Amino acid sequence: ECVDRTRVRDEDGFCGTIKYLGPVASAKNNEEVYAGIAWDDLSRGKHDGSVICRKTKKLVRHFCCKSGSFMRLSKLDLGVPLDTSLIKSRYVEPTAPLVAPNNLLPHTARTSSGKDKSIEFHGELKLREYQQPQFLSRIALRNMGISSISTNLIGFDNLQELDLGGNLLSDWGIIANIISSFPMLNNLNLASNRVGDLNKVPEFQSTIINKLNLHSCGIESFKTIEILDKVFPELTDLCLAYNNLSDLSITEVQMGFLTLENLDMTSCDINSW
Repeated sequence: ECVDRTRVRDEDGFCGTIKYLGPVASAKNNEEVYAGIAWDDLSRGKHDGSVICRKTKKLVRHFCCKSGSFMRLSKLDLGVPLDTSLIKSRYVEPTAPLVAPNNLLPHTARTSSGKDKSIEFHGELKLREYQQPQFLSRIALRNMGISSISTNLIGFDNLQELDLGGNLLSDWGIIANIISSFPMLNNLNLASNRVGDLNKVPEFQSTIINKLNLHSCGIESFKTIEILDKVFPELTDLCLAYNNLSDLSITEVQMGFLTLENLDMTSCDINSW
């Protein structure tokens, strides 16, 4: 069974996409269900989706990839939702014990004369104040296994920049919900989330997002880029690096991205002027 687009990570944090779900011809138990994973990191996998059948000794292909593994479902993590508690876990609560009581950290530094000197830390409470949801304008949640979004996201009305690089997002509908949850968001980093292509213009549109990073997002058609122009009509900065846009040579390109100032198309399989 093919389950393309479902994103997972293993116990070591390696991310991949489920390409197959079912029994494996080389397994001792031919009824046990395994997940065939195509890994993002090519050094992680052991094969290309094919195995030698235990009974017939012939090659059996369950799926195609450059770096794959078959894994028991219990070993896989399907990710966590983006919610208020996840964001707050990155910051310190105002009532938490002080790290530096009396403005002194519990560490010392060795001076050039060989003496130990106390390390001072001033403004700890003031710093915590700015880390509370109502004040945050930038949040980085890289590589945290985020695959969905909760409905309880409240109190982030000042958030303008959100870094979600390296998570498990794979659905443009979820991306739309994330953007809708932060009314002031104008800078979004989705690098290394395999969100893939858009097949049609969605009902969602954002006129606030002006910086969008789609580095290594599994996009394989320039038609998706044309759709993005309609979804994000006020973009000034767009990164498309390491996506396959080789069909650009056969696509009749329409005028678009009238506000765009910076465009990164590094390694997009474009080989002709």
